[in-house]
Amino acid sequence: MPLLTLSTWPALTQPEQRHAIARELTGHTERLLGKKRALTAVAVLAEPIGWTIGGEPVEPPGSAAEAGPARATFALEIRITAGTSTAQQKADWIAAAWDTLRRALPDALVEASYVSVLELPADDWGWGGRTQAARLPR
Repeated sequence: MPLLTLSTWPALTQPEQRHAIARELTGHTERLLGKKRALTAVAVLAEPIGWTIGGEPVEPPGSAAEAGPARATFALEIRITAGTSTAQQKADWIAAAWDTLRRALPDALVEASYVSVLELPADDWGWGGRTQAARLPR
């Protein structure tokens, strides 16, 4: 039951692009982390008001303040149940997710773009009104 949350700068304004990214990330999650596709949710957040790196604003493409090539950045988080994926599986997922976003964002991607795997204890989250711990065989 992974939950993925993606925020990009600039925002992904085309529904087709958002859906393509969500489908690809869902595929990585199923294939590399062994998670159920039907329970994988992807939330692409609306455009942030602004983004800074190193305390300096990342200027949107085409702005007067923008210096050099257009720049893009992103933050992607996935929430999974603690202990359900190996370190290698998580490393492979991070690399695949990074590559997906690198290809999807047309502007020069700044290195300070992040992919995070957040592992939550089974008794701290769930779906359908039950915790993951309650779903474990006894």
